[in-house]
Amino acid sequence: MAKFCPECGQPLGVANAKFCSSCGAVVNPGVAGLQAARGPHEEKSALLAGACSGLLPGLGQVYNGELGKGIAIFFGTIVGTFVLLIPGLIFWAYGLHNAYSTAGKMNSGQIPYRPAKPLHIVLFLILAAIVLVVIYLVIMAMVSSLLQSMGGSDDLSSLLNGGF
Repeated sequence: MAKFCPECGQPLGVANAKFCSSCGAVVNPGVAGLQAARGPHEEKSALLAGACSGLLPGLGQVYNGELGKGIAIFFGTIVGTFVLLIPGLIFWAYGLHNAYSTAGKMNSGQIPYRPAKPLHIVLFLILAAIVLVVIYLVIMAMVSSLLQSMGGSDDLSSLLNGGF
């Protein structure tokens, strides 16, 4: 099994390295694999990762320490949904599966453990909220414009009551 740096997750080139060549972190020599270097408290919850991705596409990846992948899945889901509903659902399903399986692979030591950074989670949630609010406002402006062009009034109740 390959040995990974506990700080940055990069593979260590030398079996008994004392420092990581990528980030300079101190590495415990003689520890076989990342799983043995971590304590039992440092595990990902695969169910939580999947639930996060179910709630908000890409959030499970951010929980797994993969901010870039989380942002890509978030925007892929949004763009796919507006292009055609099916691609958006495919992105979302991929995000769910990927978040769940990545957490499991981190726990088994197949891939390096990446800690969830609270700042990344907060920034991702803020970004997602801003994007969703902008999308909502654009949709509401389009609906209002459509209603005005249909009857000169943007009051939805007058349209529903037959007041064209």
